[in-house]
Amino acid sequence: MEELSSKIRPVNSAQQVQQSASGKPMYYRVHLHSSFKASGTMDDATFDTTHVFPGLRADLLNGEWEAHVEAFTGIMASQDDEYGGMRLCLPDLCHSSQDVRSVNGGFQVDNAVALIPTVHAYADHDGSGGEDLNLVPYVFREKVSVHDIGAKVDPMALFSGTLRVQLRSATNNALAGIRDTERWNATLLFVHKP
Repeated sequence: MEELSSKIRPVNSAQQVQQSASGKPMYYRVHLHSSFKASGTMDDATFDTTHVFPGLRADLLNGEWEAHVEAFTGIMASQDDEYGGMRLCLPDLCHSSQDVRSVNGGFQVDNAVALIPTVHAYADHDGSGGEDLNLVPYVFREKVSVHDIGAKVDPMALFSGTLRVQLRSATNNALAGIRDTERWNATLLFVHKP
């Protein structure tokens, strides 16, 4: 029988693959309009992002991905009773245990990227001098800097070719009664921090 021999070589760090853990953040700004969804409803819309993000590049899978809402506008009169606002959620992308919200009996993972405030204003519609409390169109803007921390995003889901956007109530319930004639626009900023 032949004898086997083996040696353990010392590690040579020059032969190891090294990637810098620093560098400039990279971003993708995605403008969405509810009329151009690929499928779904006004409050649970799916968009085709097949040609928006790069393929599975190793340099983009390292580091952290975050999502921010830079802007949201919408004319949604059916949501007049949503005094707490609307949550813009990315349920397929955001499921980090570092983002949680309180629920009855504890906490659960939060997939909301922003809370869009509901604004009401008094207006005299019929010229009688009486004022009614009316919903003002939703307008939300946020300036995002390189040091801001957004909602953590799963890069594999981000590069999958679909982007699902849900609008939920402030208490995370489904929105009731959204009409097909109502529309919204959103600008999402996806930031890769190496």
